[in-house]
Amino acid sequence: MKIHPDYFKLHGLVMLSSLIPTVILFIPIPSFEIVLLRSLMAVIILFFFVFYKKLPINLDKKSIFMMLLAGFLTAMFWTLYFLSSKLANASVALVGFATSPLWVTFIAPLIFKKKVDFYQFMTGLNAVFGIYMIFSTNFDYEWGLALAIIAAAFSGLVTVLNSQFARLFNPMVVNFYQMIGAFLGTLLFLPFYAFFFSKNSSLNFDAGFKGFLLIFLLALIFSVLANYIIISIMKTISPFTISLATNLSPVYGIIFDLLINGRDVLMTIYFYSGAVIIISSVTAMPLVSYFFKDSLPEEPTKPKVAYVTKQVTTK
Repeated sequence: MKIHPDYFKLHGLVMLSSLIPTVILFIPIPSFEIVLLRSLMAVIILFFFVFYKKLPINLDKKSIFMMLLAGFLTAMFWTLYFLSSKLANASVALVGFATSPLWVTFIAPLIFKKKVDFYQFMTGLNAVFGIYMIFSTNFDYEWGLALAIIAAAFSGLVTVLNSQFARLFNPMVVNFYQMIGAFLGTLLFLPFYAFFFSKNSSLNFDAGFKGFLLIFLLALIFSVLANYIIISIMKTISPFTISLATNLSPVYGIIFDLLINGRDVLMTIYFYSGAVIIISSVTAMPLVSYFFKDSLPEEPTKPKVAYVTKQVTTK
């Protein structure tokens, strides 16, 4: 059986993205400031690219609003994910993020107006047991794992929304509006963050040359190139499958984290046992659906989203 090239692209992106939590630890400023700078850099890069390529950005207002909203949710996901990495470590953040397919399992049927798959719900309960195993022990990173799980929920919602946009609009245009939404979202939250969370009600942008370089690489590689590829392959791969592939991130991420940071990041046997349960439970969903002849929650062949009123040709 011939494998579609998009699956290889997806696997490569999953392997690459597993480095993000480890990279974040080398940026010496808070998570919110990282998201603010990353989204700003991404908007600037995309602005020049979109206008250089003369891509169509004159979309209907409702579609633009939904893309901006998806960008705002992306900013929430980034902030919580980065904060999880800093409060805990890369391994904990990646394991929490591995629950994103479970969120897609419930979110996709709501948007596509389908019933929740029973067997996926049962395998989801196994993943919850894995999370319980981690929390029930002397685990020192409860908040880090909890924030990563919440971040996975936002990521799942964005994934499902992007699967709709990908079928109608140029992926780079979608990414352009979403990065604007991410930047505006952080700006709107800025006064609240400065007053309640930052020290002395001030922001810390003292990242140094190395920190700014890493943030720029995050913006260029992950916010621009990776997002563009992910949105593009959604024309052939379902949001559930894309989200499912992220379960390999903890495997790669834990290996990378151990190679870069050494034994300092080793966790207890209960953590790794719970992580195996979470990853294997969600990965088992396609096998369960195959043997019981149930279908995965794929998106419709044609978008059925009410807010899309004007189609733009993809270049």
